[in-house]
Amino acid sequence: MSKPTPGPHSAWAPALAASVLLALAAPLWAQGCCSTEPVSPALRLSPRIRYDRLPEAAPTPLNHSQIDAFLAEPMVLAPDALPAIARIVASQDGRVLLGRGDRVYALGPAGAPLLDDPGGQPQVFQVLRQATALRDPISGALLGYEAQTIGRARLLRSESAHGSAGPESQSVQPLTPASLDIVSAREEIRVGDLLMPEPLGALPQPYLPRASGLAVQALIVSVYGGPLTKAAQQQVVVINRGRLDGLDSGHLLSVVADGRRLDDRTNVARLPLALPAEPKGLLMVLRPFDQLSYALVLESSDALQVGDRLVSQR
Repeated sequence: MSKPTPGPHSAWAPALAASVLLALAAPLWAQGCCSTEPVSPALRLSPRIRYDRLPEAAPTPLNHSQIDAFLAEPMVLAPDALPAIARIVASQDGRVLLGRGDRVYALGPAGAPLLDDPGGQPQVFQVLRQATALRDPISGALLGYEAQTIGRARLLRSESAHGSAGPESQSVQPLTPASLDIVSAREEIRVGDLLMPEPLGALPQPYLPRASGLAVQALIVSVYGGPLTKAAQQQVVVINRGRLDGLDSGHLLSVVADGRRLDDRTNVARLPLALPAEPKGLLMVLRPFDQLSYALVLESSDALQVGDRLVSQR
């Protein structure tokens, strides 16, 4: 077979193909380097600090489920309330320690016997224990009594009317106490424990922390939950201010640590110094009473103790 005869363009064809490949392989910036169109000015960036103001965080409400473990329904009684409270006087079988399902007998205070509700509504009473006196840390004045709720009892039958058999009789008519059944008990119930009607109003749900707007100063009276003198975060304390001072559930109080008093050792005159007060923690009022309130420790940089000073946030 004879070979094809080379055409007239055979000499420059390889050179044309090579130039096409180089043009396709060239970067884009190289392809436009010879353009006559105007080039936009380059945007120059440099590092700098950029900041923006964050929106103020709204206060987070606290539900009862977050504090029930630290506030097991305490009750503050007025200084003159003890004589006006019903009490358990006997048990059905003479038992000393009573629990759920046991029957007890109780008497109301003078002039206020325990009676059934005419409307047929069941009456439930809180069983209270340990009416501990609460006194002002500064003046020592009695502010009230703190009692622990240890159970509940339902009234079954009213007690008899108080009185005697009459002037012609020398014997006093015996009283018939009211009958109650214990429906719940956190610990053993005993003769002599107190009975208070179950509160009808519900506690605020949820708690909303907020400033009070009042110029209130207070002191920590006691730590809830036992014979404690110091409290930390998520514990409950009793303070010596309440509804009569304008406090309500959710009001915030700052704990202030007074500065130490010392002598200036850097000066020959040894001038006396009083260091400034420093914030120590933050409390929120849970349950205000007339002269006392329960407050939850939200923040604490150091252990809080009885006698620490509180100021309201305005």
